[in-house]
Order: sequence, then C-alpha cells, then structure tokens
Amino acid sequence: MRNILNGMNPRTDHGPAVETKQSRNRLRLLWTAIMILSGILLFFQLGSYHTLRRHEAYVGVSAREMLASGDWLIPRFGGQPRLEKPPLGYWFVASLGWLQGEIDEWTVRCPAAISALLLVAFMGFWGTRWYGIRGGLSAAFILATSSFTIIWGRTGVIDLPLTLLTTSGLYLFANFCCQRDSSDRKSFVQHSQSPSRQLILAYCLLGLSSLAKPAFGLILVMLTCTAFLLIQRRVRWLFYLANPVGLAIAVLLTFAWPYLVSQQAPQVWQVWFTETVGRAVGATHYQEPFWFYTSPVLFLLAPWTPLIIAAVPNSWHRAWYQGDTRERFLWVCFLSQFLALSFSVGKSEKYI
Repeated sequence: MRNILNGMNPRTDHGPAVETKQSRNRLRLLWTAIMILSGILLFFQLGSYHTLRRHEAYVGVSAREMLASGDWLIPRFGGQPRLEKPPLGYWFVASLGWLQGEIDEWTVRCPAAISALLLVAFMGFWGTRWYGIRGGLSAAFILATSSFTIIWGRTGVIDLPLTLLTTSGLYLFANFCCQRDSSDRKSFVQHSQSPSRQLILAYCLLGLSSLAKPAFGLILVMLTCTAFLLIQRRVRWLFYLANPVGLAIAVLLTFAWPYLVSQQAPQVWQVWFTETVGRAVGATHYQEPFWFYTSPVLFLLAPWTPLIIAAVPNSWHRAWYQGDTRERFLWVCFLSQFLALSFSVGKSEKYI
C-alpha cells in the first residue's frame, strides 16, 4: 500500500529519472543487496535444514518415478497414477533431478526457492513502475523478508511457482484495467486494443498456472479484473479483456493435460472436478470456517503486519475517496480473492 511505499506519490511516467551516475550506482547496490539477502534467506541450507514433509515427499517420489519410467505425462506415486495435482511441480523437480543426477531435498525445494526469488524481483519491478524507486525497493525488501516468502519459498510444493505465474499475469491485466477513462468511443477502442499482446501473454501465464493447480489462478485473476471493471463502470472493457486469442491459449493449456491423460486414465476428469469444484463446496477434508483466512493473512505478512495495518486507512482513502485507480485495483484484488476463498468451504492456508 502507499504508506508502506514510503510516502511516494503515484507515478505518471514509466520509470524513474536517475540523473547522476552516483545515484544509479547506489540504486544498483540497493537492488543487489536485497536480492542477495533474499537469496541467503531462501537458499541457505535449503536441502539440509529439515527432512521432507508429507506433501514434499509426494512431489519428490512422483518426480523420481517420472524419471525412472520415462513417462512425463502421468505422475505416479508407488506405481499408481497420482492425478490430484497437475504435473508442473513434478516436471520442475524431475528436470532438476535429471540435471543433478539425483532427486534429494534440495532438488525438491529448489523450484519454490527460485520462484520466490523471482517473485521478489518482480514485485520490485511492479512497485517501481507504479510507485517509483522507493516503492519498488520497499516492495522487494518487504516481500523478501516476509514470513510468506521465507516459509513457502523453502517448502517443496507448487504454491510459490503458482504465485509467481498468477502474479505476473495479474500485473499485465492490472495495467490494462487501470488505464485512464476515454472520453469518446474512438479513444476507448484505441486504449483497449493497445495492450492486446500483453493480454495474450497474461493469458499464457494463467494457462500455465493451471498446470500447477487446475484453473486456480485463472479464476481468481479474472474475478479480480471483472469486479474492478464493473466497479469502475467499464462494462464494455470486459469485451476487450476477453481477448479471443489469449482465452483460446488459456483454455488449451488448462484442458490439454487432462485430455491427454484421460486417454489412458479416464478417472482424471473426476479427480480434476473434485480438486476444483469439490474443494469449493466441501467435498474434501479441507473444511474450515468462513473466518479461517484472517489469521494466516496476518501471520504470513509478519514482521510487517503492524506497518501494513497502519497503512490501511490512508490507502483506503486514496482508493475510494481520491479515485486512485491503481490503489483501488489492489484493494479489489485483495478483497475479491479473500472473499472468494473465504466463501469456499474447502480451505488451506497455502491458498491465501
């Protein structure tokens, strides 16, 4: 939020004007220091600090069997198809295992750590584009040192790669949604068509995220964008948001793997349905009360939770009373996804 970003005013250009070589060197030094710090927090004793947890073991064993059998289409655990999760996480670990010659604790956790490091760099980039250099540095530093990044970036599950893919797609959609209103239809069409390549890329990223968890990122990001455009009374923009090429790619990436697997294991559709709709309506054992996510949100933001809470009133005022569309988009993003996950009966702290 804006107070967190050290009181920076919103940017109207796209990149800070650094006038002196000394300033550029200082900024490079700060960025380098943040990335080194993040790398240490994520990779120090990554393979030896803890034995594999149950979910990590599922990933490691399935990736090992994938390498042994040569079947990269259907993940297996103990020789039996493991279709509860799409294959992206297994592919990452199996690829690293092939390069390293074995699959161990480090191999299982490395994709999450790399994704977390890239997420820190990307959020620094996003913060800089929207809030200036101080905003970008603050965003990167806060994320690098938050409980969320350190815990899940050192855990060999698919949630951090999923977060990286959905956040990257969300940024591209956010740039589209936060364009200024156009005074006439001609200008509106111009503004709406200009980012078509970015929308296609965004759909590609969200389609890839479906290979991590079925349609999870695609549903939540599209929910955010749709809610924001309706709140902004930009109903016609929804037609431009639904880029046909991008949607086709997202649908293809979402359903290609289940379709190919169904040729050998028809039960994949039932498993896929249970893992998506079934979890939402409480058909699995992941059943928690409506308020379940309140505590994880506060904990995963630690140690910055008090600072973020203190920034809420100013950010809310800018978003809803001063008409700051970027700040409003961030609020719609948080509230729509938080409420959607809260209304879902099946809950896990990883989802938030």
